[in-house]
Amino acid sequence: MGKYEASQLYVLSNFFVGHLTHPYPTREEVKDLGEKCALPTKRVDVWFGNRRKRLRRRTLNLLESPPAA
Repeated sequence: MGKYEASQLYVLSNFFVGHLTHPYPTREEVKDLGEKCALPTKRVDVWFGNRRKRLRRRTLNLLESPPAA
C-alpha cells in the first residue's frame, strides 16, 4: 500500500494543521487516527514524520530565499 486515499489524507492533514505548534500526536492519538483512517499505527507515524520533514524543509527554503526586490 503506497498511496493514501483522499479521506485518509483529509483526516491526517486536519489533525496536523490543527496541531501546527506541536505536530507530534500522542500514542493514543496515533491509535485513534489509525482507526479512523484504517491504517496501521506505523503508517500514521511515518506520515507525520514525513509531513514534519516537508514543513521543515519548506520553512528553511523560505528563510534562505533572497528577499524580493
